[in-house]
Amino acid sequence: MVEQEPMKRHAIQPFDFFIRRNRVDCDNDPSAALPRAHDKCEIYVNLNGDAAVSVENNIYAASYGCVCITRPGEKHGFIYNGRPSAFPHEYYTIQFSAAGNEGLLDLFFKRPAGENNLLPLPTETAREIISLCDSLLNASENSFKAQFDFWSIVRILTENFRLGDMSGLNKYPDMCVTLDYINKNFTEPIYLETLVKISNVSVSTLERHFSLLFNMTPREYVKQKRLAYAAELLQNGESVSNVAFKSGFSDYSRFISVFKKQFGTTPLKYQKSKRKS
Repeated sequence: MVEQEPMKRHAIQPFDFFIRRNRVDCDNDPSAALPRAHDKCEIYVNLNGDAAVSVENNIYAASYGCVCITRPGEKHGFIYNGRPSAFPHEYYTIQFSAAGNEGLLDLFFKRPAGENNLLPLPTETAREIISLCDSLLNASENSFKAQFDFWSIVRILTENFRLGDMSGLNKYPDMCVTLDYINKNFTEPIYLETLVKISNVSVSTLERHFSLLFNMTPREYVKQKRLAYAAELLQNGESVSNVAFKSGFSDYSRFISVFKKQFGTTPLKYQKSKRKS
């Protein structure tokens, strides 16, 4: 007589997923950078362009093949460093609903919101992800090939997922304390001398680490944090003068100038455009 354990049923809900290859001229379409949130999981794969990805309170440098993930409700956008790009920003986005399948997707759901969004991949793995995106884009709708490509991407990302070691910050303890300080105090005056003191490294070392991780200086990082927060306050209906003060800009005229340079429009026009949309 053979004794057998009862069979355990594993139910996987149907997946609807959408892939798109995006090409954005960030100089002519500043709105592409604006932070947004939606009700889908999203996989972002960078192909080209001088861009960083902002997710909640974190900013991640986006090199070729960089993969960034977000789950429903995580506010995310792009940062173009306020200067013209040599090439348009090109990237893949894959969106899907995980309803009923959250247990299969630890990399999306078993992490604090706004943290560990970046998946640093070896070059060959990044190329494999991009190749699968190319294949998925050209696959017939609802075909086995499309399902295979999608789950291959999820499998590779899951295999490379390491909770708590995805942003590269573990290699730079000085950056952990520095970013924590900035995230908590970016609406107040922040001085480079203060950042150097709390990070316990030299100015040159701190600036080098910011350049390696975010492709920007500490000053630029703080400015981008303030601008992202300012855009959020404007969308919520705050007056422009209040937004300038609350987001950390002590000089109102400079706030107008910096905001226009970043988003291609004045704060007031930006706010009005959001009301219309």
